[in-house]
Amino acid sequence: MTPKKKPTQKEETLLGAFTTIEFGNSAINISLLILRIFIGGFMLKHGIQKWIHFDAIVDNFPNPVYLGSRFSLQTSICIEIVCSIFILLGLLTRLFIIPVILQMFVIICLVHLNELLSEGELSIFYFVGYLVLFFLGPGKLSIDATIQHRMGNDELAGNDDEM
Repeated sequence: MTPKKKPTQKEETLLGAFTTIEFGNSAINISLLILRIFIGGFMLKHGIQKWIHFDAIVDNFPNPVYLGSRFSLQTSICIEIVCSIFILLGLLTRLFIIPVILQMFVIICLVHLNELLSEGELSIFYFVGYLVLFFLGPGKLSIDATIQHRMGNDELAGNDDEM
C-alpha cells in the first residue's frame, strides 16, 4: 500500500472551484442575467410566433378561462411579448413576471394537466424559472438595480462591494 499523495496548491484550487458550495454575488448575478435572457428570450420567441401565425392558430387556440379563443390568444401574445421585453431588460421585473407566472399556472392546470410529462413539460420549466426570478429578483445586472442604486436604495438593489 503506497502512501496517499498530498494534492498540490494548484490541484486543490482546481478541485475547490468545482466542489465549493459557496458562490459570490457575481456568480449569482450572472446566473440571474442568464436565466432572464434565456427564459425571457424564448418566451418572446413564442409570442412573436403566435403573433405572426395568428390567423392560422386562432380557431384552435385553447380557451381555458372561457373568454374565447381569440381573446385567449391575444392575451397570451401580449403577455409573452410585452412581459418578456421587460424581463429581458430587467425593468420592473417582478411586476412583469406575475402575468407570466399566472399564464403558466393556467396552462399547466387547465390546458396540459393530463399531459404534464409530454406537452406540459415546457410550461413547468417556464413556471419554475419565472418563480425563481420572482423570488430572487433580476439581480444587479438589470435596469431595476441601476435605478435603485441611483435612488440610493443599495440595500433594495442588493448592491454591496462585489459587482
